[in-house]
Formats: sequence, C-alpha cells, structure tokens
Amino acid sequence: MADTRQRRLPAWALRPVARLVGRFVLDPRLPLATQRQRREKMAAAEQPPEGVTTTEVTVGGIPALRHDPPDARDERAVLFLHGGGYVLGTAASYRAFAGRLAAATRAPVVVPDYRLAPEHPHPAALDDASAAYKELASQTPPERVAVVGDSAGAGLA
Repeated sequence: MADTRQRRLPAWALRPVARLVGRFVLDPRLPLATQRQRREKMAAAEQPPEGVTTTEVTVGGIPALRHDPPDARDERAVLFLHGGGYVLGTAASYRAFAGRLAAATRAPVVVPDYRLAPEHPHPAALDDASAAYKELASQTPPERVAVVGDSAGAGLA
C-alpha cells in the first residue's frame, strides 16, 4: 500500500522562505492594492484538506466563508478572524488554513470578511467581528463557540 501522508518540510527549513515571501508580499514601498493582490495570489496556491466543504455565507450581515469537515459536530463552532494588519487578508486568503482548522477541530469554521482599513477605519473590523460572533452565538451555544485569530485577527479575538 502506498504511503499517502503529506510530507512537510521542518519549520527550520521554512522560516527563511517565509521571511522572503513576506518581504515580497508586504513590501511597504508597494501600493496597498499591490500588496493585497500579491497576498491573494499567494494564498490561492493552497487548498483546504480533501473532504472539507467551503460555502459562502453571511454571518451578522458580514460576508464569510464557512468550512465544514465531513465529521463536523454542529453543537460547536469556531469563529476565525484572519490576520493582515487590518489592511490585508480576506476569508478566501485563509481558506486552506481554515479548512485545516475545521478538519482538526471537527467543527465548522466561519471566517468573516471583516472590513479593512484604510477604507474602513477603526472600529469597522471590531464591529464586524462582534456582529459575526453574535449571530454565530445565537445559532450555537455561546460556550461552544471558540473565537480565534491570527495576527490582527488575534487582536480582534
């Protein structure tokens, strides 16, 4: 039988590559629109795990992506708030990560596309995250909703 496990490079080998890619994407000399475009293109190369379904939804009036693993348990949910310094990132750019999180937690993972600065200054992102949480907590017992985030999203969480 063939070994179908995914092989990964060790973290120490990936760090220099991640730094280089980060500099390419997040070059402050580039216009914000170019940084956003590069971030989205980079993220499009990654795919969620097999079996995880992704659905466009609206949560708290905010467009979002919902990732459901095949063995999801509906009595719990994860609200994942993406990173990007409040100026970059979308629910789509975290599709692969959110899919892996859904598979690992066996819970639906909802990633809202909160509004970004500078077009939408503070507290727009916080208001959107709060609205998304309130609706999710109205559908799932609040004590069973995990709120997590990456970078700026961790600040929102």
